[in-house]
Amino acid sequence: MAALNSVNMANPYDLYIIVVDDDEDDLNMLTNVLSSTIPDCHLQTFTNGASLLASVGSISQPPQLMILDWQMPGLDGIELLIEIRRAVQFINVPIILLSTISEPDIQLKMAQYGGNGYFVKPATLSDWRSLVDQLTIQYELH
Repeated sequence: MAALNSVNMANPYDLYIIVVDDDEDDLNMLTNVLSSTIPDCHLQTFTNGASLLASVGSISQPPQLMILDWQMPGLDGIELLIEIRRAVQFINVPIILLSTISEPDIQLKMAQYGGNGYFVKPATLSDWRSLVDQLTIQYELH
C-alpha cells in the first residue's frame, strides 16, 4: 500500500514526521495523537518499509523525526533503518523504533545501525499521549 497521507511542504520550516507501521490501529492512534499534540505537524505515513523506500527519491525535505515499527512483514524496522541510513537526506534524521515488546538485543542492534531510540508501543490512549509528549520534548518537535 502506498502512502496514506502525502505531504506538500509549502514551508521548508514546517515540522515534518514520517511514520511507518503495518498495524492500522497503531498507525492511526499514533498519527491522531501526533496531530492533536502538534497541530502544525505534517505527517507522512507508510504501511510498510518497501513503500517508504520507493518514495525516498521524492522526499525533498528531510523529516525532523522518523518512527518505524520494528515487527513488519517484508523489511522489519532494523532492516528499514539500515536502508534509510544509506540515503543522504536521512543521515542526520532521528529515527526511533516502536515495538509491542521490549527486546534488549533489538535495542542494541538499533543503536549499532544508527537508531536513536526504542520504545514499547503504548496500550492506552493516555500512554500514547505520554509517549508523544516524551518525543516532543526529546526531539524538540514544536
